[in-house]
Amino acid sequence: MHQQLRKPSEYTDREWPRRPVSIAASIKDAEGEQFNGTLIDISERGCRIRVLEAGPLRVGDTFHVRFAGLDAQAACVAWSQNKVAGMRFVSLIESTVIGELTTRWKRLYAIKSTRSPGNHPGEPLW
Repeated sequence: MHQQLRKPSEYTDREWPRRPVSIAASIKDAEGEQFNGTLIDISERGCRIRVLEAGPLRVGDTFHVRFAGLDAQAACVAWSQNKVAGMRFVSLIESTVIGELTTRWKRLYAIKSTRSPGNHPGEPLW
């Protein structure tokens, strides 16, 4: 029996709900090569990241994900489509840490939005 794959955004039965963000981030592979990008969303178990200059990310590849507000996190590519990938953190991040991170992002976004009318939700703030 053939099971149809769903887009990551179609998953609604997640154990760890995603929280939308737009935070500058980078990923580093085992050889030390680093690629810059933007976190699109985050949860206690993983994140979705848009990586601009990297080639295709392969499912199962391991990276260290780094962004403001948290130490680098080891993560494996769970899925990848074009320049966007879902990363599963090796270690669970505490809910309070994720809550603080997203609250801080919302505050910064609100401040920047009032000062810079040309800002778009997809632009990273950090």
